Amino acid sequence: MTDYSKLKELAEAATDGVWVATGLDQGCAQVVQQDNPWQTVALAVEVYPECVIHMCPEDATYIAAVHPAVVLGLIAENERLMADLRDAKDAVFGLRWAVGEFKGERDRLKAECEGLRKTLTDVRETVQREYWDEYAGLDDTRAILDSALGAESSQ
Repeated sequence: MTDYSKLKELAEAATDGVWVATGLDQGCAQVVQQDNPWQTVALAVEVYPECVIHMCPEDATYIAAVHPAVVLGLIAENERLMADLRDAKDAVFGLRWAVGEFKGERDRLKAECEGLRKTLTDVRETVQREYWDEYAGLDDTRAILDSALGAESSQ
């Protein structure tokens, strides 16, 4: 992350207020406070023909647009977005942990279902082998077991 502390310090120390560019077409580009045009923020004039301090109109307009409140606002927004990003990363970490827990529980339940399915199959085979022909009324039991195993195998 970039350290904006020096830029923030400079913006806080700079002239307050909204800045505007004036005199752009008169050879004397000047950036002043909007509420106090006598408060000069930046000035570029032709002093002598051999010594020119130059500021093109685009530069003066840009300097006026990037006054301290804009810079401080951008820094504050950046800090807020970085905090939001940290929170989002923490949330993703928590979700990954939860997904891992759910997968573990899913696998445990699958194994438990498989064990129950095997036990139910063993019971059905035992009933068929030992008691099917000896006891009357087991047709209902057989139908229930076949239905339960049929529902399981069709899934």
